[in-house]
Amino acid sequence: FGGGGGGGFGFSLGSAFGKYVTTLRRVGLDVAIVIDATGSMQNVIDELKERLDAFVATMQRLVPTARIGAVAYRDRDDDEVATAPRKGEDFLVRWTDLTFSGKKVQGFLSSIVAEGGGDWEEAVLQGLTTAMRQLKWRADAKKVIILVGSSPPHAADVPAIRTLVANWRAAGGVISTIDVSQRLHEEHERKLNRWLYGTELTKVSPLPDFYKQVQQSFGEIARAGGGTSVGIDQEDLLVRQLLILAFGKQWEKEVARAGRGM
Repeated sequence: FGGGGGGGFGFSLGSAFGKYVTTLRRVGLDVAIVIDATGSMQNVIDELKERLDAFVATMQRLVPTARIGAVAYRDRDDDEVATAPRKGEDFLVRWTDLTFSGKKVQGFLSSIVAEGGGDWEEAVLQGLTTAMRQLKWRADAKKVIILVGSSPPHAADVPAIRTLVANWRAAGGVISTIDVSQRLHEEHERKLNRWLYGTELTKVSPLPDFYKQVQQSFGEIARAGGGTSVGIDQEDLLVRQLLILAFGKQWEKEVARAGRGM
């Protein structure tokens, strides 16, 4: 970066954001995306896969030593009820370790078929536990987990999640969350309207109450994790939000500027 222009990003090294980025360049930035891979999430996974290269490139233009990892979780089969035949591999949690290569994570996401998850709550606890314990985090790096989903954790898992998140934060980590339930709600209503009436929907109904549970639980996880919870709809770019949360919501303007054209 030049002292004045911030390498074309429109900020100077002397600015608060410039100083923050300089620190991250020294210690490194490790970001793990923990994503719900149950049935309704396929479009979200596809968008992430398509735009991951741009996300990693922008992150590494700011912090060349930034690394990316991913964890995909579904739900445990508490009962033996048969659902639709599986198109992909049966798993509870799968992951790919933190790496400098966006291509590696893209390949991992390509192997994930979103399916399963017959009931409402999902294995959020197992997804977060895997991210914290299986990925090889650098001791000094800024450690960020971003949870992306549309279903809350199992009620019985909430106390364990609270403990897990508190320990992660005490060790210097951050957890932010992206709630995609508004997007899935809009997607579903538009599709249904086209199917029933052959026309485009003009007004989406308010978010159902059961989705508000997601806002509540994801909000609580982010607050306890020292991060931010954001909700996105069909118009919002997932990767833009991921980039903002990787650096911190307080730098939203600067990061959005750096991520233009993503």
